[in-house]
Amino acid sequence: MNDKKKYLDLLNETHEFPTTYLFKFIIKSEQITLLDVHLPGEFISQNLSKTAKYVSCTMRKKVDSADEILEVYEKIQRIEGVISL
Repeated sequence: MNDKKKYLDLLNETHEFPTTYLFKFIIKSEQITLLDVHLPGEFISQNLSKTAKYVSCTMRKKVDSADEILEVYEKIQRIEGVISL
């Protein structure tokens, strides 16, 4: 079983769709403008780290399927060094 299928199965087992899904990730402060490039129009709350080197990001998004969740994570992963939680 490939990883994508494994994640889709897990999401489908643990969520009832449509749902509002909570995305959390950490990004370097200098890359914060890339969020608008990869996730245009999304409201993302941001919390700067003590050293201001990183930003903790939280996004709530209504999704209709597990595929939509993985699509968002694929977009986020295009940003070099991002950490998805």
